[in-house]
Amino acid sequence: MEGEKPPYWGDWTFQIGFGGMVFGGVNARGDISLAFDGRGNIGFFKSIGGGGDTSLGANIGFFLTVTNAPSISKLKGTSVQVGGQIGAGASLSGEFEIFSDPDTGNIYDGVSIGGGGQLSPRQKQVAAYVCRGDTTRQIAAQLNISQTTVKSHVEIILRKFGINSRASLRQLLAPWDLTSYL
Repeated sequence: MEGEKPPYWGDWTFQIGFGGMVFGGVNARGDISLAFDGRGNIGFFKSIGGGGDTSLGANIGFFLTVTNAPSISKLKGTSVQVGGQIGAGASLSGEFEIFSDPDTGNIYDGVSIGGGGQLSPRQKQVAAYVCRGDTTRQIAAQLNISQTTVKSHVEIILRKFGINSRASLRQLLAPWDLTSYL
């Protein structure tokens, strides 16, 4: 109907998404999300970023973000995220986020929680041996585990990184010093 006002449920945004991160001294991440706001708007976001990290691995999982921005159009500018994660094998992460509206320069903030899988300590060791070029048999002998267990670890590692070969893993982790995991 003409003259009807759009719905208004308050000044907030809500995002639910899926993303992943590769880390080892530094990290690189990418996310996609579906966003809703208190004005009835719906939109999609994609983001990339990076920063410092003190561990090695990958994290793929879901996240939820809530902000005080009045609409999703205000979140299309630059954001800064500060947070951390805990866990081994699986992780729980939390972040505080600051968004800058590209049109007005207004600042909005929010919080994000998420979780997903990351490399276990044994998977980090196996990844280091794979990157060194060791065969399944050599890795099994070094770690005193069966070749079947090594193959299982390698399959899980490749899946967590979203790749499908040992060569891709070596290429992905080439910038990092993995000697502490050997």
